[in-house]
Amino acid sequence: MRIIDAQIHEPPAAVPHWDMEANPLEASILSCELAVAAMDAVGTELAVLSARPAWTRMARERHPDRFASLAVIDPDAADVEEQVAGLSDQPGICGVRVVLTWPDFDRRIAKLRSGGYANLLRALERHDVPTCFNLSGALPDAHAIAASYPGLTMILDNFGMVQPPIRTPDDPPWRRLPELLELAAYPNLHVKFIGAPALSRMAYPFGDVWPHLLQVVEAFGLDRLMWGSDFTRVRGLHTYAEAIAYLLHTDELSASDKEQLFSTTSLRTFRLAQGAGAP
Repeated sequence: MRIIDAQIHEPPAAVPHWDMEANPLEASILSCELAVAAMDAVGTELAVLSARPAWTRMARERHPDRFASLAVIDPDAADVEEQVAGLSDQPGICGVRVVLTWPDFDRRIAKLRSGGYANLLRALERHDVPTCFNLSGALPDAHAIAASYPGLTMILDNFGMVQPPIRTPDDPPWRRLPELLELAAYPNLHVKFIGAPALSRMAYPFGDVWPHLLQVVEAFGLDRLMWGSDFTRVRGLHTYAEAIAYLLHTDELSASDKEQLFSTTSLRTFRLAQGAGAP
């Protein structure tokens, strides 16, 4: 079974007795190779990167068959339209990521609601660019975007749930699940199946998450769900291998369900080449 990881960030790199800040290039290369080694260890074929532009370029250049990446575009840039139109000419770029709820939740959400992202969202819809949204804890705003831009391929990060360790989860952790399920009414909206183990109150294989996950599967269907590990964020909460194994070895999903979740949806939605990492 092919395994495509829909989201990782730049892994931290550290070597004892070596000043990493004084050796930024070496640190970046080490970080890149740590990501590849982690992917090799668990059988991940390709990962979609959300990280610093310079680091993602380096990673794609070193391993073009292992990485695709998401661009970040300033919504206030005077050339938003040109930047979006030019994405198709950039090798390895498979979409855009818009982070709206971290680190400055109130300011970013207020900007969204006042129309500050409208030019960017219109351009992304017009040029048919797959767009990932971090709207964790602000799912009503996902309704507004999906309704206003029905031609935009939307991909919601992390189930839209507030997740550790960056933020303190809700109590209970899946409190906002009904808000997520309502979003299934929008056919242009997809969900990254990321971070469920981080919301579990049990050890591996995280049995308490399944009543929630099965509702997501039923509402959206596997053709709008894509697995990702986000292992660079959740380290210390659970392992990369556990993020795969709790799904790969469950009886809650069929073999064809797992194929959709681990690869088919990501390949189609991000328009990734079937036999290689480059879109």
